[in-house]
Amino acid sequence: MGGEEGGRVVIPVESGASNDRFEWSVHRPPALMYREIQAMFPARKAQVTKENLLVVTTCQRTGPDLAGEGEEVDDEKDRCLEVFMAFGKQVAETLQEAGHWADYVDPCTGHPVREPINLVFPEVEALEMLLQYKCGQAGNCKIVMHPKWGSNVYPCSLFTTAPAELLANAVRNSLPK
Repeated sequence: MGGEEGGRVVIPVESGASNDRFEWSVHRPPALMYREIQAMFPARKAQVTKENLLVVTTCQRTGPDLAGEGEEVDDEKDRCLEVFMAFGKQVAETLQEAGHWADYVDPCTGHPVREPINLVFPEVEALEMLLQYKCGQAGNCKIVMHPKWGSNVYPCSLFTTAPAELLANAVRNSLPK
């Protein structure tokens, strides 16, 4: 996905309602990202169009630096995974109950949760493309460098065809406490 200009921001970065440890934003993906997402959901080609696809990026601020290693880092990754999976499930269910398609990425595998397929969504590259965040390396892993939190960040993504206003309400009502 590298080298392409970012998509159009629909909803700029917002912090969680009760804390500043969770940020989210909504984007129309650029053409290359759109094609990659569409390939992840082959059964949805007619339903997921360039005009209606929205990508929600999320970032959780972490205590330990996730570029590091050890039990504390592993525990923090597990905590962030649980937070995002509960958030993603709630948002997706809310949107699906309203008649819209939605899915979210399992950050451990990079695969969609509701319609699993063996393609990986690159979370770090998505933040680089959509929000122009810098990236770095930690061993063999590419990591995102949040403008305020550095590498103390856990990124995750969600996709939907819901209208932006409905999506924003679903996100705000599902934010971690």
